[in-house]
Amino acid sequence: MLVSQTPVEITVEAADYLQALGLQAELDEVIEKLPEVFPELLRIECEYDPGIEDESDPTFVINTWLAADGPTDPTPLSRWLPWMLERFPSEVWRHLCVVHWHEVPDHARA
Repeated sequence: MLVSQTPVEITVEAADYLQALGLQAELDEVIEKLPEVFPELLRIECEYDPGIEDESDPTFVINTWLAADGPTDPTPLSRWLPWMLERFPSEVWRHLCVVHWHEVPDHARA
């Protein structure tokens, strides 16, 4: 069960894919860990990537939106990857791809 205070959106296709994989408990753990690693986390958006265009395997993509003024050193990837690789076997993390985005403030958009 998710108890994170961070807003989380999951598309229907992503939820169906996750259910087929049987990785709900693992996703819950990832969702709970993300705000701990990224205090600047604004929201999480999960989507399904069928992997057709680039001939990769289907993936459950976890888009993390970070505040633009958040820390950049160490990089988001270097803050996240060690935990993910240590916590889960490859059978899990190869299906759950975390992507980090920095939110662009409204006043900075053209």
